Amino acid sequence: MDKELIRLNREIKKDIMNTINSDKASNPIWLLGLATLFLGGFFVIMISYLTTAAWLSAFDDTVQGCIIGLRYSLPSVLAEGFRLITFAANPETIIGGCLLLLIIKGTRRDFGFPCSIAALISEICNKLVKYTVCRPRPDVALHIVEQGGYSFPSGHAMTGMVFYGMLIYCLLRKYPDCLFVKVLAVVMEVVVILVGLSRIYVGVHYPSDVLAGFLLGLAILFTLVYIAERRQWLDKN
Repeated sequence: MDKELIRLNREIKKDIMNTINSDKASNPIWLLGLATLFLGGFFVIMISYLTTAAWLSAFDDTVQGCIIGLRYSLPSVLAEGFRLITFAANPETIIGGCLLLLIIKGTRRDFGFPCSIAALISEICNKLVKYTVCRPRPDVALHIVEQGGYSFPSGHAMTGMVFYGMLIYCLLRKYPDCLFVKVLAVVMEVVVILVGLSRIYVGVHYPSDVLAGFLLGLAILFTLVYIAERRQWLDKN
């Protein structure tokens, strides 16, 4: 009898420890750590611009020269595609995508609300930073699309990262085993990167604008994903 009680006690302790370890493993706090890291990178770039750091000017000049140089080396079809892909993160495109997801009843809760909220938060943060930093855009002679306002950070890179990133998260959350969704997620990730590069190509942003937009967008995205994952984790525990 005593041996049976000891064995049962060991099994109970083992189950408790497995549960604790499982809970720790699923705690999404690491997402907040990544968000903080991305935010730190953004502030490094912003402070470097405000203090006219030499490394940032060298970075911008080098990368901008390489990408704008593609105008004269790419085949005309690819060059036009590179110019057009910038519209994938235009405000009209993002707003249209949000409205479509909100109008369709089947996508409203799982996709429409989270993607719309994420895009709205990103846009507000982008405007606040732009009107705080007030960085002028590159010389208008470089522009091959019309674009006004301030330059830092790139709204296309930032909101594109947040909107498409949240859409990817929601898709993978709802359909974790669907191969088509995984392929679609990769395609959207590539599109986001190309949108950022295209903003330099069309001459309306410095490379540091785009990099800062990506970093701040990732910080917002990972914070929002953390909040969503944290809620689910707390519900389970």
